[in-house]
Amino acid sequence: MTSRVTLHEIQISIWYARIRDANYAIPRCFIQQCNNINETGEDEMEYSEDVPTPKRGTALLVMTILVLASFTMLIIIPHATPNGTSTVRVAVIDSGIDQEYVGGITIIASKSFVNVTYGYQTNDTSIKDSRPEDGPHGTYVAAIIATNAPFVGIINAKVVSSNNRATEEAIIAAIHWAVSENCDIINLSLGGQPTDNDPLKDAVEWAFQQGVVIVAAAGNDGQGGVSGSSIDTPAVYPEVIAVGGVDESGRPYYYSGRGPLINRRIKPDISALGSYIASGGKVVYGTSFAAPRITAGAAQVISYCKKNGWQWTPGMVKAVMMATAEKVTAEVWEVGAGLLNIGGALRYLDDTPKKGILPLVAWVSQEPGPYNFERWFLNTTIELRLTIITSSNTSFHVYYSGSGSPWVRGPSVVYVNQTQELKVNIEVISNKREDLQALISFANHEYLSLHVGISFTTYVPFLKVAFDFSHTNWWIDSVYGQFREFYHLLGQNGVAVEEIRSPVELTLQRLQKYNAVIVLDPCTWVYGVTNHTSTIVGSLGFRTEELQAYKEYWNSGGNVFIIGLSNTSIDVAEANRLTNLFNVSFNFDSIPSTLISIGGIVSTTEITKMIDHPVTQGIASFDYVGCSLNYSGRTYEIAWTQVNVRNKTGQIQTVNRTVMVGLESTNGSRLLIAGSNFFIDNWALNNRYKSQDDRKLALQAIYWLAGISG
Repeated sequence: MTSRVTLHEIQISIWYARIRDANYAIPRCFIQQCNNINETGEDEMEYSEDVPTPKRGTALLVMTILVLASFTMLIIIPHATPNGTSTVRVAVIDSGIDQEYVGGITIIASKSFVNVTYGYQTNDTSIKDSRPEDGPHGTYVAAIIATNAPFVGIINAKVVSSNNRATEEAIIAAIHWAVSENCDIINLSLGGQPTDNDPLKDAVEWAFQQGVVIVAAAGNDGQGGVSGSSIDTPAVYPEVIAVGGVDESGRPYYYSGRGPLINRRIKPDISALGSYIASGGKVVYGTSFAAPRITAGAAQVISYCKKNGWQWTPGMVKAVMMATAEKVTAEVWEVGAGLLNIGGALRYLDDTPKKGILPLVAWVSQEPGPYNFERWFLNTTIELRLTIITSSNTSFHVYYSGSGSPWVRGPSVVYVNQTQELKVNIEVISNKREDLQALISFANHEYLSLHVGISFTTYVPFLKVAFDFSHTNWWIDSVYGQFREFYHLLGQNGVAVEEIRSPVELTLQRLQKYNAVIVLDPCTWVYGVTNHTSTIVGSLGFRTEELQAYKEYWNSGGNVFIIGLSNTSIDVAEANRLTNLFNVSFNFDSIPSTLISIGGIVSTTEITKMIDHPVTQGIASFDYVGCSLNYSGRTYEIAWTQVNVRNKTGQIQTVNRTVMVGLESTNGSRLLIAGSNFFIDNWALNNRYKSQDDRKLALQAIYWLAGISG
């Protein structure tokens, strides 16, 4: 009798680098405790910024199912009954299933995890669909799987309540239960904001180790790519097959979550049709409905292996689908490897080498860059992350060739435990710049050879700056996340950008490599979970030696741009340890005092009051959400706004609040500090807020800091 091979059986452990962030629902993730969808399908938000609250980049207790439209009743579809050894057991961890509305689906086990034990307010013992947002979400998902793979048996794990929420505790418990029910595949058409120390990471890794294929929706916060890295958890993890949503032409839907992730890893992995026709011709949209199509494809691969007497592993299933995917015109960070080609996958299994009865399939991520939003520059390090997926525990010898290979640095051997990440650095330091070619080859005597080709041109940088992300734990804080357009803008204008991601990199020697250093979102709050509630457990503060490095950099002629936020987002008191070096402090206030988000776009305050300065030259306004500033000494005010405050007698007064300051030292150093990053994020630089001058302001700020103007 044949069966899957578990990681334990072939003594494989999982090795991979930690990955970072995407964000859900509201593009800036300002409050994630609630995501109310009104009748028009738009997101609305209002909150007070008096105290720290969970927001973008913080732990998210609840997982929201990924669905963009209202639902109607499902058409009854006849399906075949599972039979013989070809039966594949698929766990649908979702909102439950109404079997009576889906003829032919065989449900072999059911259990509800919606109870107070896992953090819900009430118990729901029913295994029927909870119909979140008044629609049978789990029923749709199960129907799509059974339609495309009629031989499957469904394991129904209900975790989503009627108010469209699922706790992480329930999802983790459902994963463990599904594995105990001998599932072959787990479908997760749900997601939430990724965080450090995400407990879902351990759960999906464990299930993968047990030999289970995990498929998850990529997320619905793509916003046409504007939001940057927008892949949800658990789809972000390398063990998971992350599924994007495309239309009938293979183009990514506006809503579909996109990569690259914080470390340049490509997600989604693969894409499928992201819409579903319900009864009466009603069409619903979301990556929720793309994921089960890939789940059905995985079921067909497993069934084919069982019929042929072959073993299989989750790595093999993922690798064969990726290796045979049909290419589309969109970039890989939008759609992954392409569209599922199940016929090609099964033919590939016929021809691939076998080790005993295990097909040996390997795949390595393609098209690692440069992407359409970036330029590569001379004397600037480009860090590539390649993902390798294999059927078994193995190793590859790595070879580098081509005209660009002298500037490619990477390992000579890579060990793979079904999934492994390979880091390769490219830094061209000679005068040769145009049309460089590099080929990275992977050789193993059991597997077919793998190759990755890179074609690139390196440009001479006009300036070189660093984005300092060393004190933010938000996964959206990167040149691929919410500051991708800023990265793109600078690259277009000859400015090379490198990231500083770790506090240990904050040394005087490192800082002095750059014409300017931009400190983004310093000292973000760190959240943990206590009694099913997200609470602050600390912040990412500065060490004394890190502050000293910035002080010495400034004194030696360095230029600094510090960009903060209100205390609801960052630890203002801790961030002020840095700004105090320059006689500036962030205030414990909020501008504006109340936020509203409509259609995923936050309503900002438009700053119109500015001095005549090289940074503000020709600027009528810029967008702002954050805090105000105090300053003293030689530091001066560049921009301010008027706010209404209540005095001690209860009267409303209009007062000025500083929002941007500057400083110039006698040794040529220049400083900018602002209490908001909303004028340099992707939405601002795509003119999605109020001002049309954010792009110009962002570029002029960098030019002035580097001494190009003024």
